[in-house]
Amino acid sequence: MTGKSLKDGVMEIPKEDKPIEVHYGIDNNIITVDGTSYFKTLTFKSGRVSPYIRFMKGHLFDPWGIFEDKMKGSTWVKVNSDVAKMYQRYLRTRNTAHYTHANRKHTDG
Repeated sequence: MTGKSLKDGVMEIPKEDKPIEVHYGIDNNIITVDGTSYFKTLTFKSGRVSPYIRFMKGHLFDPWGIFEDKMKGSTWVKVNSDVAKMYQRYLRTRNTAHYTHANRKHTDG
């Protein structure tokens, strides 16, 4: 077993290192500034990838919608990979059908 021994004989389980964070902007391009990203992934050492999407008022953030300039009120929400793929297609194509399907998939689970 790996880990550090503590005085009372209990093993300390090492925490997974900080994940690699990649942010995506409009057209699904990788960007470096968090404040302008709409989608991000966290990749852990184990290979696990967790997708996150900005949400505003309970819905996926729409960069072309009525709240496009209100990013301060948005929050990051972890989503499943199907929702992430649909949202990425929306960012790339601006086809609102992908946005609608992603919102529905997230709501319906």
